[in-house]
Amino acid sequence: MNQNDWQPIETAPKYTGYVLGWYPLLNECRMCEWDQFDDLWIKHNGNTIDALQGQPTHWMPLPKGPE
Repeated sequence: MNQNDWQPIETAPKYTGYVLGWYPLLNECRMCEWDQFDDLWIKHNGNTIDALQGQPTHWMPLPKGPE
């Protein structure tokens, strides 16, 4: 599997920072991270209320920044 392919969210690394998540209810991807206290994925602003907009179904690593 290519690093740039979407992978099932169950395979995403938790506790390692941000990943790019696909949110089907929003029909878009967002930077997200695992919230160990609420046991769910949250979008980059860290607001668990956003989880009401659904959970990501797929993920991929964030791209590297420019050098």
